[in-house]
Amino acid sequence: MPYLVPVPPYLQLAAWVVSGNLFAWVSLVAAGSEARWMLCSAILALVGSVLQVLPVMLPKHEALPTLSWLGGAVMSCTVLAGTLMYLRDPSVFSISSVTAAKLLLTFFLALAIPSQVWSLVTVSPLTGLPRVHPRFGASVVFVRALQTLFPLTVASFALLATEWLWLPVVSKVATGRQRNRARHCSVTSDRGKKKVFPLCWKLVVGLSLLLGVLVSGYRWSEGYRLGSDADYYHLVLLDMNATGIQGALSTERPFFFLVLYSVQKILGLGPLLLLQLVPIVLAVVLVASTYLFTRSVGWSEKTAALAAVFASVSPHITAGVEYYIIASWLGIPLMMLFSYGFLRSVEKRSIQWTLLTIALSSLMLGLHYLTWLFTILVLIVYFLLNIVEKRPACGLDRVFCLGVILSCAAVVVPALLIAHLVGGSLLVGLRLVQNMIDMFLTYATPMNFLTLLMNREGLSDYFAWRHYAIPLLYVLALVGFAKFAGSTSDRVRLLRSWVIASCLGLLVVRIDELWRFLYIMPLEILTALGLCVILERAQLIWGFRSTVRESLAPIAILLSVFITLGLLLALSPLPPSLIFLSLVAVILVELRWPSDERWCGMVCLFVVSLVLEELGRALCAFAKFGS
Repeated sequence: MPYLVPVPPYLQLAAWVVSGNLFAWVSLVAAGSEARWMLCSAILALVGSVLQVLPVMLPKHEALPTLSWLGGAVMSCTVLAGTLMYLRDPSVFSISSVTAAKLLLTFFLALAIPSQVWSLVTVSPLTGLPRVHPRFGASVVFVRALQTLFPLTVASFALLATEWLWLPVVSKVATGRQRNRARHCSVTSDRGKKKVFPLCWKLVVGLSLLLGVLVSGYRWSEGYRLGSDADYYHLVLLDMNATGIQGALSTERPFFFLVLYSVQKILGLGPLLLLQLVPIVLAVVLVASTYLFTRSVGWSEKTAALAAVFASVSPHITAGVEYYIIASWLGIPLMMLFSYGFLRSVEKRSIQWTLLTIALSSLMLGLHYLTWLFTILVLIVYFLLNIVEKRPACGLDRVFCLGVILSCAAVVVPALLIAHLVGGSLLVGLRLVQNMIDMFLTYATPMNFLTLLMNREGLSDYFAWRHYAIPLLYVLALVGFAKFAGSTSDRVRLLRSWVIASCLGLLVVRIDELWRFLYIMPLEILTALGLCVILERAQLIWGFRSTVRESLAPIAILLSVFITLGLLLALSPLPPSLIFLSLVAVILVELRWPSDERWCGMVCLFVVSLVLEELGRALCAFAKFGS
């Protein structure tokens, strides 16, 4: 409790006991002749709350601590059971169960969001400011929570990595109606729908870009040294400054270093300053690419905006910054751009788009050959899915698709010829690539995945406290993949091929190379889709109401109050009990803008809380392991 609730112990006990006592009195007042369960729950909660304060009133009796513990257990269980009964029985307070659930979640988020803002400030560059009251132990909270959720994280990751295998089996075992619904599911898009407040989602994308800059520039602002591979990039750039472009030819990625060197000379930057700015630029490019790619494959505006939000705090940025794998980082947006060009060329049978796709394939091969190899694997999986699912029906379309894939793969031939003609360092780099591929193929076996699941130390390194310890996102990604697993859309099939290719790598690669396929997996897109599916299945209203005043004003007021309270708690000498003013704000807003079925405000608060949680996880990882 001292880590999770940043208030003094006496205030914790007071809030705990008073809340249970109030529940008891409300149940007594609301209990009628036909609701005996309410009367029983009221008596139990009242007795439990009284037992909890006995040690304070009579501190000399030895048996009272045991009674206090028993009273706390009785009270908490009674309140939990009674709350669930209230939600199921809308006649108690003459409001629907939906409205009751909305109020319950809103009040919970009213305490969660200020605490999350408080925790973010404690790991931000503002930590040097004086504080009078105890600091929120954000790093300790995240580490302990992730260790507690470690079994769930491993289980959800294992299910996600194998979902493309077991989901068809589950679909066949399920009822025929469920099977047909999965097979005929369509892409959730905005076509044909009236767009209400489209600028709101554009604003979300803009905020995502700012979050990406914040996360990617955090290590720099804290004075940490750059990631582990940054020294290698720095040495190569210094060598190129001394010897010219010849220094790039001695590396395994000469074209990538030529691009960095050209940017450095054009902007007139020093090698170190350039390397500090590259992650920030790549974060912006990644967030924007994720949004545009998600829209291009047919998902709705809100799904694309949420994907951009999750991308801004994703392992793509945090792992990319810590290990400074900027070549792999750049490869992801290039892969998205290439995939879009491939889709356009296949859909339109366009020679112009085909030539552009081939040019992008050459660019990817020059910048990061591993991403290029993975992209070719994705196209192969896409073509095989077309054959298995008998899509497209026209033979000419299938032949044209195969021709585009072979043309994109054929760009490796002139690259090999150039390497052999130039010789020297290029051949050395080529041998390094060949050795890496040979080693991967030699040790690739499904037994590697079983070995991983039995290796607790290896699992802990990945999923207990580092960048991929994201259990909630794995669960949402499971739902997201299940949503489009049976879609007949060619665009969604390409995204599904991307996921399947990533899962194939996760199943056969050795544990020390597992990060390569984890890093390239489109988790943020799957997470955004899964979140939208859950909200839609729960029949929550996504859109805004007809006027800005009725829809945006309550959300803006609540978020402003919550964020302000979180900042005041972290940066001012005000007492921690200030956090309870957020509950007063919720009451005032609900009285001013009463709405029985408006879920928009609660959904926005929930998404903000989820993003703040992931942002805090990312910054805590940097704060703990960045130095």
